[in-house]
Amino acid sequence: MCAPLFLSAFRNCRINVSAMRVLAENSGSVFLNSNHTEERAGDSFVSIQGIAPGSRSMCEGAVKRVSKSMSLNSRPQPKRPMDAVGKRFTSKHRFSPAFLSWRPAKLCRIVQAHPLLILLSILWPLMVPLEYNLTMVAPGGEAYDAGFVVTDRLHKFLKENTSWHHLLAAANTVLVVFQILYIAWVWAVEGRFRPTLASAFMYSSRGFLGYSTQLPLPKDFLDSAVDFPVGDYSFFLFFSGHVGASVICSLDLRDVNRMRGALLMDTLNVLQMVRLLASRGHYTIDLVIGAFAGWACYYVAGLYEERMKSVILMSSNAVVPDADHSDSDHPKSDK
Repeated sequence: MCAPLFLSAFRNCRINVSAMRVLAENSGSVFLNSNHTEERAGDSFVSIQGIAPGSRSMCEGAVKRVSKSMSLNSRPQPKRPMDAVGKRFTSKHRFSPAFLSWRPAKLCRIVQAHPLLILLSILWPLMVPLEYNLTMVAPGGEAYDAGFVVTDRLHKFLKENTSWHHLLAAANTVLVVFQILYIAWVWAVEGRFRPTLASAFMYSSRGFLGYSTQLPLPKDFLDSAVDFPVGDYSFFLFFSGHVGASVICSLDLRDVNRMRGALLMDTLNVLQMVRLLASRGHYTIDLVIGAFAGWACYYVAGLYEERMKSVILMSSNAVVPDADHSDSDHPKSDK
């Protein structure tokens, strides 16, 4: 006789406690009373008042344990460190290498998204044996330059036809003068300071590096009276300011969406590089690093501009006394 009564009371208590657990997860508030234990979620109530007195205490004890466990779970837990993917570290597994999650499909997506990375990954193993099996240039020997080898025929043509050499040198001088005028125009008229700042960065670093390591003048250098700098002046070989200034102008033209002008500047820059190699005015490394220096200095100038804008904005947001306060500090005398 007692067994069916006990099973019925236990079943009712279990059903009500399960319902209260669901509602407690939604609302988070549990109201306990000795005569009436209930939980509210919105406008709905679940009560255990109708349970027999003998089993009601059992249910109330279960509800109190549920409430206690939920109050413990609701306490703020200390934050655990996270990895780069955003997963929590555990005591058992504190480090998960990224390559363990690589799958063939993911590798295919990496190849499609980063073709340059794949190209560099192929070239790097080829460059290592080339470097370690290369015959070094003997002390006092002539420097080897691949650009001189490629432009050897053009060099011989300019050496035999000096009029063409002077004509190309004059055209190169016009290009350099145009770069100077363009950078000055952009700052003074259009109000863009970035190309000027990039040029200042580039030529300052060029002077420091060029003086630190003074390379010998290439053999068979073809001089011209109309080349820039005009006249018989010395100049730094490393790195090329001609190429760097052209890159700065091209990047600025792209920023203002003058794509045709940028394409024209890039074309003239390539022709300028060929002419400098043919006349032995620069080594290949001077031209390549000059192009990279122009891009890097333009990027640094952009970072400097953004930083200065934030500083100016913070200073402009400073608290300024109102006009009413200034008038109150100095009251006008009544006439």
